[in-house]
Amino acid sequence: MRWTFRELFDDYFKERFKEKYGHLYMRLGRMIALIVFISFFGQMVIVPTESMSPTIEPKDFIFLYRHDEEYNRGDIVSFRAPFEEGVQYMKRIVGLEGERIAIHSGAVYINGVSLEEDYAVSSLDVEMEEVLIPADSYFMMGDNRDNSFDSREFGAIHQDEIVGRAIRTLYPLSRWSSLTTERD
Repeated sequence: MRWTFRELFDDYFKERFKEKYGHLYMRLGRMIALIVFISFFGQMVIVPTESMSPTIEPKDFIFLYRHDEEYNRGDIVSFRAPFEEGVQYMKRIVGLEGERIAIHSGAVYINGVSLEEDYAVSSLDVEMEEVLIPADSYFMMGDNRDNSFDSREFGAIHQDEIVGRAIRTLYPLSRWSSLTTERD
């Protein structure tokens, strides 16, 4: 007896196959869609240092959204390190283009007004003379001011150097949280 390929997989077999393995295809499809979404819109990074503690701890797994064109004060962003090829830093935007920024007794002043920073941790009495932030640039600082190499040392970062905005801590699951600020 000769069987055709179509007869070998009759309707009964097809239904049984869907019942038994259909959910696997759905999961596989969701995983592929998630991978495509992440690779197109974002980037995953593992934070290596304590410069953003306690907001972001070392070894936290962070999702970055890469397609922002405008950033706000308070956004946490990843950017290409100014003096290290292939290295990215993650810091918070503290100052915007055209603003004057200074630090007196550890407090940050924007255009002469003290900046409210409930996220910042510092035990140092830091001082920095007032500087003007250039056009299309941002002044970046780590939340852990005592342990952060940031714009206080290397100056403002041009917007073209920004890789993406931190959206969410993904891992460890105990730290699953949003990292976004309210957008205008």
